[in-house]
Amino acid sequence: MAFDDPPSSAEQQEEADRLHSLNRARAILATYYIVLPFVLVYLLFKIFPPQPWFPPDWRSVQMVFFVPRLNIWTTLEERLILLVVVAGALGSYIHTATSYADFRGNRQFGPSWLLWYLLRPFIGTALALVVYFAIRGGLLSVVLSGSEANDATKINPFGIAAIASLTGMFSKQAADKLAEVFTTLFKSQGDQSRRDPLAPAPAPTIEEVDPPQGPPDGGTPVSIKGTGFASGATVVFADNAATDIVFVNATTLTVKTPSGTGVVDVVVTNPDNQKATAKQAFTYTAVDTAAAGAQAPVDGEESGDEDAIDGCDVKLETDTLDEALPITEGGVE
Repeated sequence: MAFDDPPSSAEQQEEADRLHSLNRARAILATYYIVLPFVLVYLLFKIFPPQPWFPPDWRSVQMVFFVPRLNIWTTLEERLILLVVVAGALGSYIHTATSYADFRGNRQFGPSWLLWYLLRPFIGTALALVVYFAIRGGLLSVVLSGSEANDATKINPFGIAAIASLTGMFSKQAADKLAEVFTTLFKSQGDQSRRDPLAPAPAPTIEEVDPPQGPPDGGTPVSIKGTGFASGATVVFADNAATDIVFVNATTLTVKTPSGTGVVDVVVTNPDNQKATAKQAFTYTAVDTAAAGAQAPVDGEESGDEDAIDGCDVKLETDTLDEALPITEGGVE
């Protein structure tokens, strides 16, 4: 009977470290997700602006946190910004807490995701602020006219809180949509003109080498078809560099082959060191000089002692008397 080898001490230590990291991440997130909603709801009650916003005493609009001495007085504009911060964090908490519960319930949570779960509410808060500024800066001017667009008392705090919460809850979708909008509005070809573009160019590919063969001495004009070619690309046949390389466009290069033998690979290398290889794409063919020198007789040329007429060897005689020609009913035989 065969038995599996017991795990080594190194494997046991690695498994113990993994379980320790997993338990620590679980403990941190459990505490985080239990405490965070109470803090956010408390801040929401404290920050939500009273209605109407014209109190007889400024103390009625100050925010008192935990102890009477810890209080903050704000304007209505500042109060709305704080409301967006808390509402965005609350919406993002709903998203992250649901995600964590799903992965924890399915036993698929990994400790490497700890930082993602901790930072997600802050990311939702920042994104909610961006959306709020966009709404206050431009979109409200379409609905409200004149000075009303800049009057904070005309803003419904419930609507602002709802937008901020939804933005935090769907922060990934909101970020993707904003990226799509701004990519369309501010589309630019600037990266292509930079020496070191921010986005890497796609790797080249070789689709055709025409002609696929040539003499060993080289010098054969060859057209290379493909995609992703860049100006300044180099071409080698096996280990020998091609000459007279011309960049026609991103899909075509023309070169002259170097000397070589046998069947070789063709490699195109762009200036960014991205390569395309066509395996056994070119064949150096030897020329048979003996066969090339021997030519078949042409119609009408002499071949030996006899003449060739229309591909048939016939014997010609001169000064033949008419009486010597055989006569048949049809004429001369």
